[in-house]
Amino acid sequence: MSAWYYGFLLLGGLVSRIFPPFTLQLAGLTLHVQSIDMLFVLVAFLYLVCAALILCIPTRAFTEKHIEREKSTSGEAGKALEKIWREIVEGWQFVRKDRVLFFAVIQLSVVGNIMLLIGELAGTFVQQVLHRPAEDMVIILAPAAIGLVGASILMPRITERVGKLRLTRIGFIVLGVGFMLLPVTQWLAWDFYGEKGASSPLLLWVTMLLVFVLGMATACVNIPTQTLMQEHAPEEVRGRVLSLQYMLYNTGSIPILLFAGFFAQFLGLNGLIFLVSASLLLFCWWGIWYVGRHEQASISE
Repeated sequence: MSAWYYGFLLLGGLVSRIFPPFTLQLAGLTLHVQSIDMLFVLVAFLYLVCAALILCIPTRAFTEKHIEREKSTSGEAGKALEKIWREIVEGWQFVRKDRVLFFAVIQLSVVGNIMLLIGELAGTFVQQVLHRPAEDMVIILAPAAIGLVGASILMPRITERVGKLRLTRIGFIVLGVGFMLLPVTQWLAWDFYGEKGASSPLLLWVTMLLVFVLGMATACVNIPTQTLMQEHAPEEVRGRVLSLQYMLYNTGSIPILLFAGFFAQFLGLNGLIFLVSASLLLFCWWGIWYVGRHEQASISE
């Protein structure tokens, strides 16, 4: 999920540089095409490629017994909605019985929404803190993507030595502290360079290093958490667990998309960053307490 955010933001900046604005003449119609328009054209093309790949799937792959049974029993929209709601409730009840699974579902939703918030405020951060145009947020997000992919490659070896739960805790602590250090580096740059602190190489390179570490920390949280969710969700209910996790993520993304800009203006960008850092550390503390009770119960048994 995080790789999707970083990839889309990096792709947007790359497309804007590869395709400068141009004018297209079609008969008597003149079209002024901007760089962002080419991004939507590229995304539409990729959707067409996905549609073509889906059409290439043989028909026999879709002929399953449970699908035929559902076709014969579900005819009304009301019954279909009732069935969907019943499956969501059953998924929630199953998840609540397993503390580790419940923690993994909530944690994936929280991290996904944090990444969504970062993607929404990345341009504002580059403009207000680094005093660069919003298009240069690629310079900041590229180290995060490199850290994310690099840590993902090394993740199997790391989880074998550290453990999945412990690694997610370490990742959350690094995320909280790392976000908190972003405004601290800004204040240090102002202290050393005065009014030129925003454009100083020190602030740029330290910010890139912090974002690189944040990308690694994101992988340390997401990948072990996804593994835990797969391990604790049996195959017969795994689809319901995944649907529940996506529903929680989408529900949490609505207020972020609606009110993130308002809170950034009301609290200030640095204030919002500190709020996110405190929220991450508080959630980490809750996770240690919540899952720790499960570990103590397992040991006592």
